[in-house]
Amino acid sequence: MFKNHKTINLILSLVFILILFHLSYGFQIILPSNINWLMSVYHDWGQHYLGWAYFQNEPWHFPIGKIENYNFPEGTNIGFTDSIPLLAIFFKSISFLLPETFQYFGIWFLSCHLLMGYFTFKLLNLFTNNYALIILSVLLISFNPVLMYRGIHPALCAQWLLVASIYFYLLTPSKKNVDLINKKQLILLLVSALINPYLFLMVFGFNLILTFKNYFFDKVISFKKMLAYNAIGVALVLFSWYIIGMITFSGNKNIEVVSSYGLYGLNLNSFFNSSGWSSFFIALDSYNVRQYEGYAYLGLGLMIFLSLSFLFFIFLVIKNKVEIKKYYKFFPFLILLIAYLLFAISNKVTFHQTLLFEYQLPGIIIKLGNIFRASGRFVWIFYYTIILFFIIVFIKIKIHKSIKVTLLLLITIVQFYDIKLFFNKNLAFGNYEIQPLNEKKWTAISSNFDKIITYPLYNNSLGYNSDYQDWCFIALKSNLPITNGYVARESGDKNVIYQQRIKYNIASGIINNNDLYVITPQNLADFNTLIYRQQVHLGFLDGFYYLYSKENTKMKDHLFSEVELQKEDSIFSKINNLSQVQIIDSPNISENKIQFNLENFTFNNNVINAQGWAFHKNSLDSTKDAVVIALTSHDKSYLFKTNKVERLDVSGHFKNEKLKDAGFMTSFFTDKLESGNYTILLGIESEGAILFQSANQQMIEIKKQVQVKLLKSLPEFSETIKHNVELVSQEDDLIYVIGWAFKANKSAVNSKIQLVLEGENNIYAIDVNNVNRPDVTAYFNDDFNYDNSGFKLTLKKEKIKKGNYKIGIIITTDDKKSFFNRSDKVIKI
Repeated sequence: MFKNHKTINLILSLVFILILFHLSYGFQIILPSNINWLMSVYHDWGQHYLGWAYFQNEPWHFPIGKIENYNFPEGTNIGFTDSIPLLAIFFKSISFLLPETFQYFGIWFLSCHLLMGYFTFKLLNLFTNNYALIILSVLLISFNPVLMYRGIHPALCAQWLLVASIYFYLLTPSKKNVDLINKKQLILLLVSALINPYLFLMVFGFNLILTFKNYFFDKVISFKKMLAYNAIGVALVLFSWYIIGMITFSGNKNIEVVSSYGLYGLNLNSFFNSSGWSSFFIALDSYNVRQYEGYAYLGLGLMIFLSLSFLFFIFLVIKNKVEIKKYYKFFPFLILLIAYLLFAISNKVTFHQTLLFEYQLPGIIIKLGNIFRASGRFVWIFYYTIILFFIIVFIKIKIHKSIKVTLLLLITIVQFYDIKLFFNKNLAFGNYEIQPLNEKKWTAISSNFDKIITYPLYNNSLGYNSDYQDWCFIALKSNLPITNGYVARESGDKNVIYQQRIKYNIASGIINNNDLYVITPQNLADFNTLIYRQQVHLGFLDGFYYLYSKENTKMKDHLFSEVELQKEDSIFSKINNLSQVQIIDSPNISENKIQFNLENFTFNNNVINAQGWAFHKNSLDSTKDAVVIALTSHDKSYLFKTNKVERLDVSGHFKNEKLKDAGFMTSFFTDKLESGNYTILLGIESEGAILFQSANQQMIEIKKQVQVKLLKSLPEFSETIKHNVELVSQEDDLIYVIGWAFKANKSAVNSKIQLVLEGENNIYAIDVNNVNRPDVTAYFNDDFNYDNSGFKLTLKKEKIKKGNYKIGIIITTDDKKSFFNRSDKVIKI
C-alpha cells in the first residue's frame, strides 16, 4: 500500500468499499427515482419508503414529523415508520427541488458503509501505521455479517455510530481537546436520536462513560461539566423527539409493549449461528423465531481470526506481558459492555432451543426492556468491541509485517467467501408497477373519493402478503387517506374508536358518500345491510370487492363489467333470500339443551347482525343440523335462517370433528316486523324439528325510527345508576354515542335505556339501541345480569336544536319506574 500516506490509504479504503457495495447492492439503488427495489420485495423497505413518501406529500404539521393520511385516522410520524427522520426532515424542507418520486435509502446504505470504513480507519490508525492491515480490517468490519444482515432495516445500518463512539473513547484527552471530543460525541448522540431510538440508547451509554472517564480518571473536566454534557445531551434528544412527535408529555401514549422483553433476546449461539447466510454452516435452531433480532454471526474468517488472536492474548497474559492495571481507564467501558450484553440476552437465558434459566429483574429494567423489546440488538456493542480488540491484539503480534498482512488477507478471503450470499441481492431497478393489482384502474376509481377504507381495517395482508404496501401506494398517488399502514408504535385509541364506528355504521346502513371501501370476499357479509337496502354500488376487481354510496356523483359515469353486474345481482339475491321472515307459532323453549356462544350480536336501525356457534348437547353432531334465530313476543314469533360457518376452533376445543360446522352468522332486517319487545331465541333445526333455547335472556325493542322526546322535567336523580359514556363524537350530520348503563343491584334484562341531552332551554330523551355487554356483568361480578346494559346511538343532528348539552342517562326498570343520572360528558351541536 502507499506507505505513510494516510489520506491516500483512507481514500483507497473507501474505493474498495465502493466496489464491495456495488457487488452487494448495485449502484442503481442510489438513483433517487428508483423505488422498484424498495417496493417489490414486500418487506420493511416498502414501509420505510411509504412513510417518507406520505411525509413528503403532506403539508407541514406539528409535531413536524406527523403523517396524517397513512394509518388513518391515527396517522403516525416519520420516526415510527423507520424512515430515518434525520434525512426525511431535511429532504422535505427542500422538497420543492425534488422530483415527485424520490428516495434516499440507497445513498443512505452507501453512506453507512463508507462511514463505517472511515471511523474504523481512524480508530485503527491510533494503534498502527501498517495501512495494509488497516485496509483489510476496514473491509472486514465495513461488510461484517451483522451490518449486511441489517440491510433489511436501513435505519439500523448506522452502526458506524458505535465504532465512532468507541473511537472517541479511545482518544487521549487533554484540557485543550476534551471539550471538542465531548461535543463531537454529543453530535453523535443527537444524530443517533434522529435515526433510530435503539441506536440512541447504545450511543447514550458511551456519552455517560466518556464524561465519567474524563472526570474521574483523566481529570480534565469538572464534575459540573460532566453532568452538564449529559444533561444537554438528554435535553437535546427529548426536544428533538418532541418536535418530531416521537414522544409527548401528555401521558396518553404508552410506548411500552407489556411482557415483550425477552421475546427478541440474544441466543447464546448467535455468534456462530449463520441463520442460513454461510457457505459452510447451516442455520441453527433458536429458542423462538423472534431471536433473529440478536443476529451476531461472526463469519468463518473472523472466527478463525478471533481464535488466533485470543490464543495470543492468553499467551501474553500468562507471560505477564499484559499489565492489566495500565488499562484501568477502560473499566467504565467494560461495565457498559457487560451491561448491554446482559440486556441483550435478557432475563431468559437461551442456548439453541433450550431455556437454560430465567431470573427476576427490577421493574424498571423490565419496563425499559418492554420499550426496547428487540433487546438482542444491544449485542452490537459487544460484537464490534471484540472484533476491534482482537484486531488491535493482532496488530501488536511481533511477527513480520508481510506475514501478518498475508495471514489477514487469507482470513479476509475466507470471510467473504463464507458470507458471499450477502453479495447477491439482485435488486429490482426502475419504476415500480404493482403486479397483483390493476394499478391504473384502482387509481382511476379511488381518485373519485376522499378516503380509502380497507376492510377489515388495519389488516396489513388483506388478500396477499403485505399488500398494504400496494393499497397505500395507490392511495398515495391519489393523495388520499387510507385505513392501513404498518407502523412501529401507535397508541391505538383513535384507530380503535374509528374501527368501532365504521363497523357500527355499516351494520346500521350508514355510509359516507365520499368513502371508497375495499373489501375482502370473506368479509363482504358485514355490508349486507347496505346492499340489502340498495344504498351502494358494488364492484369486483383483482379478487377484491369495492363498494361506495350511490349518492357519490363523481362515479355516476363509472361502467361496471358484465361479470361485476352479475356478481352484484347474485349477492343481492342471496341477502334478500336470507332476510326472508317466516311467521311461526309460539315456540316451545327447552333450556340447557343447546351448547352455544353468541359471540357478536348487534341491533341497530332495524338490522340484526349475529355471529357465533351452537350445537345440540345430546347429538354432538352439527353436520346435518342448521342454526336458526327466532324473535318472539307475547303474540308474535318470527324465524330467520343463518349461514353455516366452519369453526375448527370449536371442533378442536370439544375434540369432536363433527362440530366443525357449528358456526353461524346472519344479518336480517326487522323493518317489516311489528313494533314491540322481543325475546331472542337460538334454535337447532334437525330433521324438520326445531329445538329452541333463550339466548342469554336477550331482549330487543323494534321501533320504526329513533324516538326523540322533548321533556319538561327529568325523572328522580339516583346515585344507583351506574354508567359510562365511552364515546361521544360527531361526523358530518351524525352524532355517535356508545356506552353502558344500569341500575345497581337490579338485573338489566328488561330495563330500558334512554340518552338525555340536557341543554339550557331544551331537554331531550332519546331511545337507544341495546348492545350485549357481558363484560360489564363480568366486571361488577355481583350476581346480577348486566348484559343488556350496553347502548349505541346514531342520531341525525337535525333532530336536535343547536346548543351545548350535558349528557345523561334515564333507566326505566321492569316495574316502569324511571331514574336519572348525569355523566361528565358534554356535546356541542
